[in-house]
Amino acid sequence: MLKIPEVQQFKTAGNVRVYSIPARVMSDLTGRAYLILGGETPTLIDTGGTVEDSLRDIFDGLNTVRTEFGESFTLPDIRRILITHAHIDHIGGLPELLRLTKAEVGIHPLDRPRLTHPEEEVALAHFRTARFLVEAGVEPEHARTLLREHVLPRLSRTRVDVSLDLNDGDRIDGIECLHTPGHSSGHLCFAVGDLLLTGDHILGRTVPQQWPQTVRPFLGIGNYHASLRRVANREDLRRGLGGHEQPIPDLPHRIEQILAAQNRRTERVAELFEKAAAPLTIASAAAELYPRWQGYYETVAVHDIGARIEHLLTLGRVRIVNLPGDVTELGADGAPAGGFLYEAS
Repeated sequence: MLKIPEVQQFKTAGNVRVYSIPARVMSDLTGRAYLILGGETPTLIDTGGTVEDSLRDIFDGLNTVRTEFGESFTLPDIRRILITHAHIDHIGGLPELLRLTKAEVGIHPLDRPRLTHPEEEVALAHFRTARFLVEAGVEPEHARTLLREHVLPRLSRTRVDVSLDLNDGDRIDGIECLHTPGHSSGHLCFAVGDLLLTGDHILGRTVPQQWPQTVRPFLGIGNYHASLRRVANREDLRRGLGGHEQPIPDLPHRIEQILAAQNRRTERVAELFEKAAAPLTIASAAAELYPRWQGYYETVAVHDIGARIEHLLTLGRVRIVNLPGDVTELGADGAPAGGFLYEAS
């Protein structure tokens, strides 16, 4: 059974209080929403997941803010909800919270369609992920199983109206928006004084999941690294609060750790190809490095390895050995039978 952490208070300049509201967001994962008080408008950052207890956890946390921290507000006082990124464990409670609060919603334009046009986004995700899995060398029937049972059920299908397009550098009631693509195309971090609400861009313990740009624009290792360095260069941002896990007391140091871990993982993939006796597909490389990962975590492994091979391609350290010489040779799925094969350059 998941243990739910306690609500925590963080203070910044101008008597702004940021409350960490823990909640179950998936069956095996806890997350954090954040309540910001002290500005003109009580603001909630992210809304938990779709699992049964997620919203109840958030309501319990908001009640704790009132009873234990002495904040005098009610749920309808929350008039603004800002979303770090439109993954299901960050937007799951949004429809019900909007029904109860009538709040305005803000999100980056690149993630906005996942809220405003979820049916089209699910269809696009189906197409892009299916194509990627085939190109990665996953057997077609198994790819259909992974999509049906593990990928598509994690996508929101509930339409939500968006009031605010949040772009890089925008400021709303003292909250600064930083566009940090990589983990998600439209991922945003929110700066409140010297605090940075990092979403899934920077986490206190975990190295965040990566996807290749072939699945969605502005993903990929290169974009993620650039976004990390951008935050590291902000000398005014020293503390971080992630969408999961513990607070980050030293953001620059944690970013150095994540960059080092990311580079080690990419080097591990490069070494696999350097030692391989024959070319490998993305799927066979993932099976070699993560042999025990099944179901949803198998798709995580294939996407992560795909992102690293994509990055190694841009660095000239691997190459595709069965790239068709004529586009007329491509099959309907756009890839050679069995997927693309890669080897060390």
